[in-house]
Amino acid sequence: MFRKAQMHEIEDIFGVLVKAFESYRKWYSSGAFEATVLSVEALRSRMVGRDFEVFVVVFDGRVVGTVSVSKREEGRLHIRSMAVSPECQGRGFGLLMVEKVEEMAKRVGLKMLSLDTSKPLRKTIGFYQGCGFEFTGVVKDFFGVEIFEMVKRL
Repeated sequence: MFRKAQMHEIEDIFGVLVKAFESYRKWYSSGAFEATVLSVEALRSRMVGRDFEVFVVVFDGRVVGTVSVSKREEGRLHIRSMAVSPECQGRGFGLLMVEKVEEMAKRVGLKMLSLDTSKPLRKTIGFYQGCGFEFTGVVKDFFGVEIFEMVKRL
């Protein structure tokens, strides 16, 4: 089940992010890792703020996936902090999140999804490309780590 995250799930969301990104920590600066694997306090701020909406995938009564989205200029919905617990990867939960985010964007008349990713996330990049995302050529510095913009036109 995909739905908006609830405050009592913050620890579970944090756990999903840690498990999903821990094996990539060596390729991230400490600042980049902390901005990717949000602290409980940062998650709480994201959930009560106006800039982001946080969603979860619940399976067998537990949070197994999460994604945050924010509306950006140029008619796009930007994806952040998307993760699936490693033990649940390959079961369609990532695809479910992309499909639901796409539905949200279309419902409010947005024409594009965007996200940023880094080179070490090769498997994830392949997943995004399989979902229709393409590299834009935009490269940014994210706390000392190169990140690459990808978009999907709707």
